[in-house]
Amino acid sequence: LIEIKRSVFYQHWAIYVGEGYIIHVTNVGKACAACLGAQQVDVFLSFSYGTGNAMVKKELLDDVAKPEAWEVNNKYDRDHTPLPVEQIIQNAENLVGTEFRYNLLLNNCEQLVTLLRYDEKISDQVGDT
Repeated sequence: LIEIKRSVFYQHWAIYVGEGYIIHVTNVGKACAACLGAQQVDVFLSFSYGTGNAMVKKELLDDVAKPEAWEVNNKYDRDHTPLPVEQIIQNAENLVGTEFRYNLLLNNCEQLVTLLRYDEKISDQVGDT
């Protein structure tokens, strides 16, 4: 799992799939706070209280993360068994281009990547759902 430091409130999460690419959730039309850089968080306040249309995309990590810092963070491995790497990547690749309803509390970027890695939605940012 890749954790991108977006603000003091939320981080953006992605799955690293190799050769510099990640698969992650991004906005469709409007923006979500965690999908944006810290300087753009004010846009989030007008984003229907953290809900909207989102899409799963495959993009270069450097393009998505800049200028914020990022790190590999598989912190949930302590308590959850990851699926096989090949299965994680294949499942993530299969979702690219999928559009769905984003919800900060129930269907966010961290929950998507933990579902892909552990077959379970987990989010310390909003509490487990």
